[in-house]
Amino acid sequence: MSGENEEKPKRPQRRRQTAGEKEAIRLKALREKFGGSAIDPDEPVLSPGFPYRAIAYAFKDAQQIHAKPTKRFNPKAIAERVAAACSLTDEQKEELQRWLQWVKDRRYITRDGYQSPVLQWLLSKPTMNSSWPGDADGGWSARVDYEYGRRLAAKRDKPDIKHGAENAAAASPPDHATGFVRSDTHGTGATQNYRADAESAPELTRGSLHPEQPSSLRKAKAEPTAALRRPAFPSSAFRKGEMLANNFFGALRDAPDAELVARATDLSNDADATREAMARSADVARCIKLLFDQIGLPLPEANP
Repeated sequence: MSGENEEKPKRPQRRRQTAGEKEAIRLKALREKFGGSAIDPDEPVLSPGFPYRAIAYAFKDAQQIHAKPTKRFNPKAIAERVAAACSLTDEQKEELQRWLQWVKDRRYITRDGYQSPVLQWLLSKPTMNSSWPGDADGGWSARVDYEYGRRLAAKRDKPDIKHGAENAAAASPPDHATGFVRSDTHGTGATQNYRADAESAPELTRGSLHPEQPSSLRKAKAEPTAALRRPAFPSSAFRKGEMLANNFFGALRDAPDAELVARATDLSNDADATREAMARSADVARCIKLLFDQIGLPLPEANP
């Protein structure tokens, strides 16, 4: 009976979120529910030329600290460690400390870095001696929007578990249960694995805010029996904030025909977004027209 008097081991208490973490998560949820991009506008800018080694070191350090709930995250101490190891200037150290202060309250960033243009570049596996090129042309922001749209489409295409449990068993695993593989064309060309974030639950995109669109248009048309003829990739393909067009061009560059058809259909469903994209340049307009013609999608009128 002596065992009855023994104290049971205490269960570890769950770490409480800080006020900064709660606010970051609240704003993230609003962006993903009502916004057109998963990019956090509060992310501090790192200057072009910032060393890859320093970003990779800081991010790995942040990941390891965030993985230990009781370990204190000190942006200044991390920046000093990185600066000493990677020979950063005083200005670079200050930049890095500001960026790490932003990372501190965003554990979802160290679990899944797809929402940061800087981390999209980092995940592309640049060479050790590379440096952050900046995002003047919006290419890395477009990568974030492309991945946001891919996850949104996967979420939208999942079966309704509550009302169709009998069909759920035969369905594919939900997007947050698996990774995906995509070829990288900005870095070394290596294939990357990205882990989807179970916390990310976007519900609306620009296209879904137009109730006058017939629901049948939201379904991608049948993939052509022959492979799509893909035009030369236009130089002005990506533009910050134009998510539907960015997703279309991202699929043109990286994805198989089935996904390109789906992203083209999404773009076609929003006539304004299609017009805006075609107005960028003659090359962009020809590219969209060629693919829309092959798939059987209508082009919007020039002057609605």
